[in-house]
Amino acid sequence: MKRNTVKRNVSLALGAVLVFGAVPAYAADAVTVKLNGSQMEFDVNPVIENSRTLVPFRKIFEALDCAVSYTKENGAQVVTANRGNQWITLEIGKNEITVDGETKKLDVAPKIVNGRTLVPLRAISEGLDCTVDWSADTKTVDIQKKQGQYAVTSAHISKNITDDKGNILITVAFEYPVIENKDNNAFITAVNEQYKKDAEAAISEAEAEFKDSAAAVLASEGKNYHPMVFTRSFEVSLNQDNLLSITQLDYANTYGAHPNTLKSSKTFNLAENKALTLSEVLGKNAADTDSYVKEKFDAYVKETVGELLEYYQQNSEKALSAVNFCLTEDALVLYYNPYDILPYAAGSPEVKVPYADTTIKLALSES
Repeated sequence: MKRNTVKRNVSLALGAVLVFGAVPAYAADAVTVKLNGSQMEFDVNPVIENSRTLVPFRKIFEALDCAVSYTKENGAQVVTANRGNQWITLEIGKNEITVDGETKKLDVAPKIVNGRTLVPLRAISEGLDCTVDWSADTKTVDIQKKQGQYAVTSAHISKNITDDKGNILITVAFEYPVIENKDNNAFITAVNEQYKKDAEAAISEAEAEFKDSAAAVLASEGKNYHPMVFTRSFEVSLNQDNLLSITQLDYANTYGAHPNTLKSSKTFNLAENKALTLSEVLGKNAADTDSYVKEKFDAYVKETVGELLEYYQQNSEKALSAVNFCLTEDALVLYYNPYDILPYAAGSPEVKVPYADTTIKLALSES
């Protein structure tokens, strides 16, 4: 009787393998994940499959300063994360990762374990320009993300806006920067508070402006409806010499002709506790700054999209005040958002001016 039971159990196990495929072998020993030396805690333990470590997606993406969303599209479960201009997309059960439009194969697919979506740690981290080391002796993954003079972390706000029946109309996934403030600097405190207030206000505005139209689309589309999506992320382009330049990116998909991404930047001189204007960076007065910007974009349009010169000329004068700028390690970047001076198809016009250009006088602190 006992022998027959053993045979029956073996047969059932073989049948399960034939029907469902090979059962993944998760590591029994605990895996430790460290980010810049600090151990991360997860509500579902990391696991190893095919020599790859998988971790809960939201925790790792948010720790790496990404805004993240989880959607269902035509039966597929899709994870999307972005940090500034960097975008990562994964589909549950599919051995692929798309990083900034380039799709690559994965050794192991994202999967759901104990009600949590797990994603491959190394592929995610390296896709976001981090270095990853593995210690087999201690079963420790050590992730290092680039840091500058000031530690800038991210805070997150996620919200599902629903109708009276609980249907999700709008999904919001916002992240905003938090500048380290060990000395309780009043200026940094004010900057951090303003970023938070701006995020909260943007969410309220999205709900007020789009909830009714989202409900109307739901009524029309029925089961084919996908919630409208709003995300906010940021990137730090300069973090040295007491200068901190942060660009915020707002993405919106509201069932229009196409999704929209708008950028805005702020540059701070933290030695002098102030936000810098473009005039201060250039060392010019307001009128000369406008002339400088117009000269740069006149040349840009003629060289890159000359066929749109007439459109540009009709919009350039009134758009001067809409110019944005940020600083990188080697250049001043001037840019406009789509529609400011050129049609949507022309993207976000951008001019990079190397610091070697003697017309630039950066307001660098001597301290």
